[in-house]
Order: sequence, then C-alpha cells, then structure tokens
Amino acid sequence: MASEIDDLATWVRLGKLSEIPDRTARGFAADLGRTSRKVIVYRDGDEVSGFEDACPHMGVPLPWIPDAYLTEDGKHLRCANHGALFNLDGKCVFGPCKGEHLPPLQLKVRNGDVWLVIQVKRVAVSAKHT
Repeated sequence: MASEIDDLATWVRLGKLSEIPDRTARGFAADLGRTSRKVIVYRDGDEVSGFEDACPHMGVPLPWIPDAYLTEDGKHLRCANHGALFNLDGKCVFGPCKGEHLPPLQLKVRNGDVWLVIQVKRVAVSAKHT
C-alpha cells in the first residue's frame, strides 16, 4: 500500500507584536523543548517576517548588541561580524555572502501574538497483514 505524507505544524509563541516597534527588528529565542532557535522578527505594521539569526557567511548571529539588527536608515539588516547587508527580504546585497539569503522562517500573527510555525512531516505507512 502507498504511504501518505501529511504536513503538521507546531506553533511556538515568540512574544507580543506590541513588543516590536513598527519598522524595527527584534531577536527572540524560540523554545523548542530540548533546543532553542534564534529568530529575527521584522515588523511592518501588522505584518511580520522572520529569519534564522544566522549569517550565511559564518553561521553566527547578526548583532553584537541585542536587537541591533537594522542599519541606521532602517533599510537593511546588518551582520556586525563582517558588515554584510541584507534587504528586508533576507537577501544579502553587500559583503562576503552577497547573493545568499538569511534562512527564512514562517511567522504568523494571531490575537496580538507572534508565532513561529514549524512544519513537521508525518509519514503514515499502511501495515500489511499476513
């Protein structure tokens, strides 16, 4: 018999949308049980976008100072380690990782809370009876 693959989602609450001023970025640690994941959340009005807080060049978090993700003009995310600049869609436009992207994450806003959505694959295999 054939296998069925279903997408399941796990939702992890990061914080309140109101904790992130409009047109700024903030870092969160997503509690995944035994591990955690560093997450960048950029807010634009009621919308959010998210990335793993890991520069594609070295895999290190972007800021040296907590939540210091944006350039002074607010147009780019900046990696403090080697000066890489990323558009707000996560594409590196300057620096050693030019052309690469920050790993994107799926975020949702529900009832004023920001949630990280983690997709999990479930494989159900029908057992054969003999």
